[in-house]
Amino acid sequence: MSIFRFGHAEYSINFFLASSLMFLSTCCCISAFASPYWTKRYQDTPKDFQNIGLWELCLYKYRHYKDDLQIPYTGCFWFWTNEMYRFRDWIIPSWFKWVQAFATLGLIFTIMTISSLIVAVFSSFRWQWRYQLLVCIMSFVICVLFAGEIQFLREYTEDYIDEMYHHKDFPYSLPNGSHLQLTEGHGRLSRSHL
Repeated sequence: MSIFRFGHAEYSINFFLASSLMFLSTCCCISAFASPYWTKRYQDTPKDFQNIGLWELCLYKYRHYKDDLQIPYTGCFWFWTNEMYRFRDWIIPSWFKWVQAFATLGLIFTIMTISSLIVAVFSSFRWQWRYQLLVCIMSFVICVLFAGEIQFLREYTEDYIDEMYHHKDFPYSLPNGSHLQLTEGHGRLSRSHL
């Protein structure tokens, strides 16, 4: 078995092969986690359903029977937006929520594993082994701060959108602004023009 040197450490070819496969699996896990193309519609099915991913649903002029407003939904929507709450339970059954949970855990564990591999490889010539725990803790803190920042920005944006749609000079009649968000840029008129 061949051995190669990297820094002050010696690694086997199996370690290099396993690290490469782990990096490839992390890339695949990230692309699957973010992709809205887990399922696409068949050619002979209605065109209102386009595709669905782990977190996103793409529709074309879809009207759901539980939607009191009967708004035609066109575009891609995150499952947890306000527009989807009327039929979220129909779109996301309980088994799909478990798939989301396990896919999230899989993504977290693959990122942790690839981070550990990176720390193990680069610590052999740059850091000492006792600093690995410190680097892992700092990585965790950075991830938590990043997630908190995203949550803070999302809440700020939602408040800003609510203020914008409740402004007296706003030309659209719906109080929650969901109709503008769904029709803007698609060449359709708002309810006030109908």
